[in-house]
Amino acid sequence: MQAVWTGDVQGQCSTVDSKRRQMLLLDEAVYHVKMDFNKRFLALREVKKRVCQQVAEVQGRLREALTALGKPTALVVDPVLKPEEVPELRDQVTYVVTGVAVLQGVPWLKVQVGRSKARQQTWP
Repeated sequence: MQAVWTGDVQGQCSTVDSKRRQMLLLDEAVYHVKMDFNKRFLALREVKKRVCQQVAEVQGRLREALTALGKPTALVVDPVLKPEEVPELRDQVTYVVTGVAVLQGVPWLKVQVGRSKARQQTWP
């Protein structure tokens, strides 16, 4: 079957303005998806913080019991958030000790302070 041209070109052709509107609507939709993801991610991080606190309390009691029994407690490790899970602390310098600035809560990231400018170093 052959297509028949009806002469309605305006309904079939898109203009620059309509494409611009589509792009703006798409940008807005992507923004809302990103914001929703961030909100859910931060909520999940808060759940992890609460679970880590609960586990730390239980492990504290375990340490007490192991100490009472005379057993070593070195294998009991408290759960903590990884530094990459708290990116808002990445750029916070809290104190300077002997020329090395250590970031609060992020011991693996240190900034070497020099005369010309600060140089960022990461250590595993």
